[in-house]
Amino acid sequence: MDVLNVDKLWNEGWSVWDIAKAFNRDPDEVAILIIDRVRNGFIQKRPGGAYGKRNYIRRN
Repeated sequence: MDVLNVDKLWNEGWSVWDIAKAFNRDPDEVAILIIDRVRNGFIQKRPGGAYGKRNYIRRN
C-alpha cells in the first residue's frame, strides 16, 4: 500500500472502506494509517470523516 496514494484518495473524499478495497487491505489497517497521518499533520480531518463523500444509508 502506497501511503501517498492513500493520502490522495483520502483528500479526494474516498471512504476508508473504498480505500481498503482499492488496496486489498483490511479497513482497520487503513483507519489506523489515516489516524496516524492526521495526527502527524500529513492529511487533515474532513467533513464526513471515515465515510468521506460516500453516500450511505443511516440506520437507527
